[in-house]
Amino acid sequence: MLLTEYLTTDRIRIGLYATDWRDLIDQVGAIMLQAGDIEASYIDAMKQVTEEMGPYSVIAPGVVLLHGRPEDGVIRICFAMVTLKQGISFGSVNDPVMLAIGMGAIDHTSHIEAIKDLANLLSDKEKIAKLVKEESVTDFMRILTSG
Repeated sequence: MLLTEYLTTDRIRIGLYATDWRDLIDQVGAIMLQAGDIEASYIDAMKQVTEEMGPYSVIAPGVVLLHGRPEDGVIRICFAMVTLKQGISFGSVNDPVMLAIGMGAIDHTSHIEAIKDLANLLSDKEKIAKLVKEESVTDFMRILTSG
């Protein structure tokens, strides 16, 4: 699974609390920033995309994909995942969001294979349900990488 080459245990947080979608983006962005994957400006870019495009980033029931443009501060291809104790509203029919995925791409093509892995993951509703309920990063990764 190519996705897990970019999504390592230091880029996963379990059971966070967020006051709203902006706070959620701050928390996901902080993970990516701490890992050295993005510049601080990318966090603002993710918020701007959400403000401009609305709830389209809630790509599956309970799942949001947070991102900006490559030129907005991405250092390397990156992913971060966060599960929430309480759902967050983005104004989508797929609310409440319980799993947030942060993504940074360095261009418009090099991350495509990882996105295919992500699409396969998102199509597995049982696996998503298990990930959201998981309480340890180790078991989260085990579920993520299981066939």
